[in-house]
Amino acid sequence: MNYAIRFVVLLLVLLTGCQSSEVDREQLLPRSNKVLNQIVILCPSGECNADIKEAVKFIFGSSIKGLYEPEPAFDLIYVSDIHASKIFSSQPYVIKLNLDANSKTDKIGFQKNKWAKQQLYFQFEASDQLALQALILNRGSAVLDLIEKHQLERFRVELSKEVQPPNDRTLSLSLAEGFELVDSDTNYSYYGAFGQGLCKAGTQINCRFQLGYLVFEKAYNGSQMFAEDSLVTLQNTLTKQLILGPEKEHPTYMETVSSFPMSRDTVSQGQTFVVRHSGWWDMVGATMGGPYRLYAFVNPRTGKLNAILSFAFAPGLEKRDYLLKMDHTTRLLIERFGQE
Repeated sequence: MNYAIRFVVLLLVLLTGCQSSEVDREQLLPRSNKVLNQIVILCPSGECNADIKEAVKFIFGSSIKGLYEPEPAFDLIYVSDIHASKIFSSQPYVIKLNLDANSKTDKIGFQKNKWAKQQLYFQFEASDQLALQALILNRGSAVLDLIEKHQLERFRVELSKEVQPPNDRTLSLSLAEGFELVDSDTNYSYYGAFGQGLCKAGTQINCRFQLGYLVFEKAYNGSQMFAEDSLVTLQNTLTKQLILGPEKEHPTYMETVSSFPMSRDTVSQGQTFVVRHSGWWDMVGATMGGPYRLYAFVNPRTGKLNAILSFAFAPGLEKRDYLLKMDHTTRLLIERFGQE
């Protein structure tokens, strides 16, 4: 009997320890600014069929590029119109899908501040299920753009600290609480955030910053600098010099994983031509890695190539929120670079 009691006590201690460890790891991360990633889908006649859900998922629930494990851009919450009123006030984005047999043309409506403060409310209306599915696929990207602009504006209001990028003291980069300037020179600034609790998830106890921005500039030698190979080479050269582990005798360094699918696209940002490159990085010599996003563009003020690299490492936690937070910060900085 004594052995049984001891076993139960030991089991309770272990379970309590595991729970507190998870809490500690989460608390040791820099606080993420609120990036709202839930969309309530109000279904017609109380339910959404499989085709409708597939169309919604394709537009609003697709995985974020650059994440090793798929994490959707939004959490989609399907709700019957019977119970919808109970959650309207707490949800930032609501999409109502409506069927109207008398509808002659597809309709999409937009209303701001319908119930909750700063809530975006959209309504798709079509005559039948097939037309509604087509409407979501054809017009969903417009809704997605409005949501993204709304998120960016909210993020702009919630900024907590401003620091200076390289070589241009008239500009500032706004970061969330917990980030600090790690290193800087005339051609780069490196801001990082440190969480000792996350280091213990790997084999290295004293690992370095797991979340960070590297803002840098280089002489612009033509459009070939925007090629994928050129961007990867440039990124690896800089990170190998700047983002190192703590052991001087056996240094670890950050390197792009070429075997992981990368993505490259262009981003509309005012008059500035911006190339976005996403992928996965490993800390060579250590058991850590994570997603990154690199934005590269020609600074209209200086005529030089500017780039902003953001990277995240958060084992056991969804990296989506941190990646989106960094993405919004990057876009705000690019805006400021492009201002006259």
